[in-house]
Amino acid sequence: MLTVDSYLKRPSSFIEDSIEAASNPYQYFIHLHDQRVKRMLNQFDHQLLEGAIVLKYGDETLIGFQQYNLVDELWTYILNLIAHFQHDKQVETYFRDQSLLIGLEQISEKKIRFQLNNQSWTLPKKDLIQVLLTECEHFFSTMGDYYQTTKYTNQLEKLQSMKLS
Repeated sequence: MLTVDSYLKRPSSFIEDSIEAASNPYQYFIHLHDQRVKRMLNQFDHQLLEGAIVLKYGDETLIGFQQYNLVDELWTYILNLIAHFQHDKQVETYFRDQSLLIGLEQISEKKIRFQLNNQSWTLPKKDLIQVLLTECEHFFSTMGDYYQTTKYTNQLEKLQSMKLS
């Protein structure tokens, strides 16, 4: 089973070592839907919103806290990657500020190869795309609601057009 969650870096935390952050993630990160996030909104820098996307397949973490970055940009990269994948059956990109390669390659009608740097996993295509797009939409909708902003309108419109095609 594939799961994906979005986390925001706690405003008061400072990460010196990404391995340490991955070892003690809840010291540094808070789940996007945690009720405490609403009380912290004025403490986050919503122009440079740091956080993490955690993608798991069963018990195995494919993307984790160690790959934290500007979380809204990470979601935008994933959204664009999926949009390109709909036309080209092998796509890849690098996450901003990291030499972190992420790629998708169609193996069969039902299987997809998901790549993160030199690791790859064969996953159910429909499940992977669906879980990523669903959480992507939740992330952008939630952040837009939290900050009463239209900053994520382009991403939400792109998601809608992808659903229609």
